[in-house]
Amino acid sequence: MKTHNHKTHILALCLGCLIIGLNGCKSKQHIAQTQLTHTPTLHKVVEQTLAASPQFTTAEAAKMTIKIEMENRAFSTTARFVIQRDSMFHLSILPLLGIEAFRVEVSPTTALVIDKMNKRYVECQLNEIAATTGLKIGYQELQALICAQMFAIGEPNFFLHPNKNIQVTTANKTHNIYFTCNGFEYEYQVSANSDFQLVSTVIRKENTPYFINVKYSAYQLKDNVLFPHIIEMEIHGGKQTAKCTFTLTKTAFNQPVIFTSTPLNRYTPITIQELLSK
Repeated sequence: MKTHNHKTHILALCLGCLIIGLNGCKSKQHIAQTQLTHTPTLHKVVEQTLAASPQFTTAEAAKMTIKIEMENRAFSTTARFVIQRDSMFHLSILPLLGIEAFRVEVSPTTALVIDKMNKRYVECQLNEIAATTGLKIGYQELQALICAQMFAIGEPNFFLHPNKNIQVTTANKTHNIYFTCNGFEYEYQVSANSDFQLVSTVIRKENTPYFINVKYSAYQLKDNVLFPHIIEMEIHGGKQTAKCTFTLTKTAFNQPVIFTSTPLNRYTPITIQELLSK
């Protein structure tokens, strides 16, 4: 039991830091909507990929498995995830008998990580956290990564405007979309299948070793929403690499969801550095 708890704690720390690290800078960007105004110069593949993005108001993965690989270690646990689009999401780590051991709550402005095993928590503003990836990824960008959406960092409605930097090639029934934006600071490589569903998103900061690679697979239709049930997120931050795989086994979309809050008066506030120290 002690070994199990130790592994769960390490996994929870990695996952919490992974999510907090991604939220390095609050963004005012909004994901491009699928209700597109016809633009003759908008590439047809880009338009169809945007239109094929999963659309929902709420989503819940009542049963899912998370596996994290970091520094030659690999741990997995059961979890629950719930999201109110453009509002907030909660991730609960449930390693044993459905008992919540760790929780991450993220809103467009704040991140809260609660370590219930050790009765402590970290709460911080998203725009106060330095991104471990070196990428200015905020709430909207993280939501897009999780929900298989195309996006551009800090560029509202980027795809709705003509842009000479978008290049599209098709080979072996896969559409590859390459583009740069935001002063050419970021490079994007997005791939979609023959049904225009995203199969991967790669974001790289130019002239740095920092990049994120997210892969989407096992698309399933549930509540009229076609959503990937396996999401693999790989983060390269210079000398460190972390990989997180989410496998969803029970999902629901556009159903009423309840966000329960944890009374923080029972927990001790700590810093991110203190969270990482144990």
